[in-house]
Amino acid sequence: MPGTSKADLPDSVRLARDPFDPQFDRAAIVARIKTRRTAIKRALLDQTLISGIGNIYADEALWAAKVHGDAAASSLTQPRISAVIHAAREVVAGGGGYSSRSLNVYGLAGHPCGRCGTPIVREQFMNRSSHFCPVCQRKR
Repeated sequence: MPGTSKADLPDSVRLARDPFDPQFDRAAIVARIKTRRTAIKRALLDQTLISGIGNIYADEALWAAKVHGDAAASSLTQPRISAVIHAAREVVAGGGGYSSRSLNVYGLAGHPCGRCGTPIVREQFMNRSSHFCPVCQRKR
């Protein structure tokens, strides 16, 4: 919306701070995510909670943190949620030009996990794909 400031936008389209914003408050975001009765991957993709994390980054961050995307956000400990956010920040920072060589799970269904060798699984998720290692990211 050219000429429109963030403050002028209705609440329904306001974006949250991204993890690189100097005013990003990880502890506050962790606490907000902890209250959600939704899957952690959905929380990561919710741009009103944390912005800048898309589907690829979410899958990669969850793999790095060894958390299954279907895990209920409210069931995770705050340190675990913090680890997921830290992993997301690292993935976004290093992911400027993603290529298949730099991905660990996204788009690699059937390929061996780089940690344990188990084939990566692809599942349908919100009209998208979700990729994970069924051993490193066990559903709990």
